[in-house]
Amino acid sequence: AAWGRRVSAAGLGFAWAATTAQQASAMQSIVVAALSADPVERRKGEDGLRASERQPGHTLRMLKCLAGQAASVVPPPAALFCAQAVQKSLRRAPLPELDEALAAVLLAATREAAARGWQAGLIQLCLACAVTAIRAGETTLLAAFDGNASAVERLAALQLLALVAEELHSPASKISVAPARPAALRAALVSQADATLATLHRWFEEAAAAAAASQRLQPAQAEAAAHSAAAVLRAVGAWCACGLLGAESAAASPL
Repeated sequence: AAWGRRVSAAGLGFAWAATTAQQASAMQSIVVAALSADPVERRKGEDGLRASERQPGHTLRMLKCLAGQAASVVPPPAALFCAQAVQKSLRRAPLPELDEALAAVLLAATREAAARGWQAGLIQLCLACAVTAIRAGETTLLAAFDGNASAVERLAALQLLALVAEELHSPASKISVAPARPAALRAALVSQADATLATLHRWFEEAAAAAAASQRLQPAQAEAAAHSAAAVLRAVGAWCACGLLGAESAAASPL
């Protein structure tokens, strides 16, 4: 019923429709308006966003909007705006909305950003995954990316490993969560720390070898491998800073 009402505050004449496609189209128009250089249009878009935030399903609508925006060859500013809005919304969205359907769309969007090499969007979406894992208090979402399966999966996995540690240690902004949830996630990650460190060490060696082998003939691949190696070191550093890796394990590692 709520989606049958017009968002009169937005002044954009959008009818909140029942279908997902119509909702995504309406959200895209609102986001574009919110980014407009015209103050009047921008105000309408901002009012529309606030109206959406007050209704159930706002995060999923933003993810659907993101899917439409990010399909461009070069994702427009509206796509990054949507990705940022998703991770911010997930910090405070009602827990019942963090369901399997939302997780599936979030994971698909994250993989797409990694596959396209859209680094800015990947950071925001991995932040969204990290925040969701913290609020759930378990590692299911983190384990969804198999870094041994492909370069794309590894890119997302490395980004997520670093960001979940950073969010546990010092959140970028407040996360609405009972203390037991992040404590449970932390305990699960600590129990897996030695295995994670061994995997990161192997990924670093593979990246370093690939960078050395392709440095002369394939500079693009060498750059990608160097980026992967740097991402490994960032993840290890974040896990150390968060206390997920013990001092003895860290000191014994070649990394």
